[in-house]
Amino acid sequence: MQTGFRQSTGRLISLGRQLARAGTDVPAVASRAAEREIMPLVQEGYNTRTDPMARGWLKPKAGDLPMERSGRLRRSYEVIRTTQGGRWAIFLVNAARSRGGAFYGALLQRGFTSRGGTAVAPRKQVPERVLTPRWDARLRQSIRRALVRWAGGLP
Repeated sequence: MQTGFRQSTGRLISLGRQLARAGTDVPAVASRAAEREIMPLVQEGYNTRTDPMARGWLKPKAGDLPMERSGRLRRSYEVIRTTQGGRWAIFLVNAARSRGGAFYGALLQRGFTSRGGTAVAPRKQVPERVLTPRWDARLRQSIRRALVRWAGGLP
C-alpha cells in the first residue's frame, strides 16, 4: 500500500521553518509596522493643528500659530521600539527643552501656569496611557497590513 505523497516535501519543510520563526518574526513585524506609523500620526496633528482626539489646539495669546515658532519641537520626536520575549513596546520621546531647561513637549502636553500666573491650556501632541480611537485604528490597520504581507510569504 502506498500513500499519496509523491511530491517534494520542500514546501512543507519551508512552511515548518517559517512557522517555527513566527514567535520572533510576528512581534518584530508588528512592532516595526507600528513604529513606522507613529511619526506620520504626530506630523498629521501638527499639520492640522489638532490633538490626538482631533480637537483643535487653542490659539496662543501671543497670537502666533501654536507650537510653530521655530519648529524645533516638531522635529525633536524620536520613536523607540523595544522587543523582548515576544512582547514589544513603542515609546515616543521628545527631547526639546524650554529656555528654562524643562521638557517643552511635556509642558505643552499637560498645560502649565506661566511665571506671570497665566494658565496655558494643554496642547496635546500624543495620546497618554491609552490610544485614542483614531490612533488605535491607524496602528491596528498598519500592523494588520504588515502581518498579511508576512503571511503572504508563507509557502
